[in-house]
Amino acid sequence: MLSFFLQPPILPFSVALALLFSFVLLEMLSLLIGSSFFSAIDDLLPDFDVDPGMSSDAWAGGDGALTWLMLGKAPFLVILSVFLALFAVSGLLLQQLVKALMGSMLPGWLAALPVFVVAVMAMRPVVAAVARWMPKEESSAVSQQSLAGKLGVIVQGTARKNHPAQARVHDAYGQRHYVLVEPASEEESFAQGEQIVVVEHLHGDVFIAMPFHEV
Repeated sequence: MLSFFLQPPILPFSVALALLFSFVLLEMLSLLIGSSFFSAIDDLLPDFDVDPGMSSDAWAGGDGALTWLMLGKAPFLVILSVFLALFAVSGLLLQQLVKALMGSMLPGWLAALPVFVVAVMAMRPVVAAVARWMPKEESSAVSQQSLAGKLGVIVQGTARKNHPAQARVHDAYGQRHYVLVEPASEEESFAQGEQIVVVEHLHGDVFIAMPFHEV
């Protein structure tokens, strides 16, 4: 079996499968320690959806490539994992079909070209379907309360008492949320880029937070 996946015509798709399984394994291991590998990588990337009140139509009016790739609508590694799965499965099927018809498989690089196009074209509807099953941002009071105790970072503005700023927070499922946070006292403030911990839900989209170093 191993020799099959190490054949040069199959190798590009074997590498895609290996990366996919590595991502899944790392996510499973990180969840065991109460973290999320997918969320950690997402935190290192630029914010593609910084306005929590922005409609999907308005967001789609931005960069067309980002819109097509669904960046900001699902975690980056979820999108990448979907692409790797589509690329690997499509490539293996293509090579088996070509071998059945012609007696031998295409060179790996040659087969990878059309398979790459097919994977990219099929990726959007698959990611959209996956995103519908993921927890939605602030869909209920329960999801809002579940953010208590979660680590976040100020992404826009400076938070002061009665003057909240926007923060990015991930819930237990790794889903990205954009909420407004303010400190509990007038003596405190949170600058952009500062790490905070959500303490409690105040009202609407506003939460009380405290500095991460105080936890």
